[in-house]
Amino acid sequence: MYGGLDRVYVLHKWLGIIAVAAVLLHEAIDPEINGLEFGSRFDDLAEDVGELGYNGLLALVAITLTTIIPYHWWRASHKFMGAIFALAAFHAYFIEKSFSNSSPLGVYILTLSAFGVIAYFYTLVPARWMRRMTSYSVAEIERTGKAISVTLTPEEKGIQHHAGQFAFVGFDDPAHREVHPFTISKAPDSAGRLRFTIKSLGDGTKALSDNLKVGQKTQVSQAFGHFRYRETGQSQVWIAGGIGVTPFLAWADQLKADHAPVHLFVCCKTRDDVAHLDELRARAASDPDFHVHPCESLAGRRLTVGLMREHVPDLKHAVVSFCGGEAMRNSLRNDLFAAGLKRTHFRYEEFKLRSGLPLAFAWPFASALFRRFGYKSRPANCNQAS
Repeated sequence: MYGGLDRVYVLHKWLGIIAVAAVLLHEAIDPEINGLEFGSRFDDLAEDVGELGYNGLLALVAITLTTIIPYHWWRASHKFMGAIFALAAFHAYFIEKSFSNSSPLGVYILTLSAFGVIAYFYTLVPARWMRRMTSYSVAEIERTGKAISVTLTPEEKGIQHHAGQFAFVGFDDPAHREVHPFTISKAPDSAGRLRFTIKSLGDGTKALSDNLKVGQKTQVSQAFGHFRYRETGQSQVWIAGGIGVTPFLAWADQLKADHAPVHLFVCCKTRDDVAHLDELRARAASDPDFHVHPCESLAGRRLTVGLMREHVPDLKHAVVSFCGGEAMRNSLRNDLFAAGLKRTHFRYEEFKLRSGLPLAFAWPFASALFRRFGYKSRPANCNQAS
């Protein structure tokens, strides 16, 4: 409905921004409303609970804004957002107000609150208990570029997926039980095997790449994502930023013999950093319509529209697919649009599932945080002659 799970994360982020902005507004405005006749004996408690929830929300959003905090710490703290929502639901039900809980507005608010609290408790249940997780074992581990390639074989029946999709993977190891999303870097095969190519981007993935062993058990979720190859008959330009090459590895694996020309530009520091480069070169050697172009920044070869045009003269009529960092995506997208590429011909996957809030929102939030918890200096009391 929303265009894939990666887009749901973006929607979630912006709905969160709107909600927090509304909460800040709610706290800033203290209206005097006539006719507050619907309340309860817990009115004072509800007010205190609302205050506690507001302060907790400010603290949790401050942690979210601080993107240097390690992912696993942030993820643990973010689970408390549901507890803040539960406090807000209590506050809404028992606080004195101008409408009853049995009125249409009251029923509407309480129904949404109930669904929110139920959803929160659902997220607290370990994924392997409640959600569809399939058992696999590690069959092969290979170093490739600055990443490791992990091939999994199903214990029974494997998951169904399309080339370019990703799945959440949890390894049966006390140190790495937390599930992480990884792109499946090969197209489906008859044996149901999966391959994940993982780069050490943080403490969790680094420890994982250092300690994985053949035979280790894993749990894999269903496949997610709408970032799939579509044959349109037009020239294809694939742009990968670093480990963003993973969906294109799967796409290349399923190309048919009569496909339109494909040019894969891989942005890297050096070509030795590129995962599965030998595999891509072998594909290019056997397929005259598949071309691989490493763009090595240390050699002064950065990807630009001009460089793309050298290999794809009809660039403005091509279909461009991108997987990589947001800053790089925005820069290339603007340049491509200026060069005449149709907006509908630029496809991308949201590469970053966790991000901070925009500066336009962060500053007023920081101001509210300072007003809430800051200390104002006051002059000392002095006796002055009248």
